[in-house]
Amino acid sequence: MNKQGPTTIDWTDYTWNPIKGCLHGCSYCYLRDIELRFKRDMFTPALKAAALREPISKRRPSFIFAGSAGDSWGSWVHSSWINSMLEVVRDTPRHMFQFLTKNPARYHDFKKLPNAWYGTTVDGLEMTERNIYRLTDAVPEQYTRFVSFEPLLRDVSHQDLTGIDWVIIGADSRQNAAKPKPEWVLSLLKKAREQNIPVWIKENLDWPVRIKEMPHGMQPRHFNQTSKG
Repeated sequence: MNKQGPTTIDWTDYTWNPIKGCLHGCSYCYLRDIELRFKRDMFTPALKAAALREPISKRRPSFIFAGSAGDSWGSWVHSSWINSMLEVVRDTPRHMFQFLTKNPARYHDFKKLPNAWYGTTVDGLEMTERNIYRLTDAVPEQYTRFVSFEPLLRDVSHQDLTGIDWVIIGADSRQNAAKPKPEWVLSLLKKAREQNIPVWIKENLDWPVRIKEMPHGMQPRHFNQTSKG
């Protein structure tokens, strides 16, 4: 697992990737740059058995983002791989796992866990257009459901945030990529505020106001402590 902080993925404590790879083919994928730079295969799906038990070694309760180097819930992912990942989640109830996928309908197929937040990406492109509906349809309201508008590539003011517990807004992280228009961000902020949904604005957005809110008043450990886990 990789430790996170203010200069990385700041809404979590660790990233965990027992399932790697992705076949979505998004043009903005940051993994493509990593693949070219380090000559590593970042896209072929695989179960990384050696990584599966990593959360067990972390004694202190932490937020763990499962799937920063691929889509663990993609349609191509073997169900047995997902079940292996979920077994570790069940075995470590002290942690809160944050799942994020462009294929939220896949959540339907697996038992939901109380120590997991279920998220989906909406970037403004056609592939993710109905992801909020798919998320709320697949995950009952008693579980935390969130939407990551990162990268925000289009105006998504038409999206309905009903039933959503958390909103993340961010930009395309590639070098020299265009930032979202301010009015796109403001429309999301307005909708979230009207429904009392906490909002987390990523540093890559260069937003003039610091907004770092999470569901249930929680925060990643790095916000209030420096001790090692």
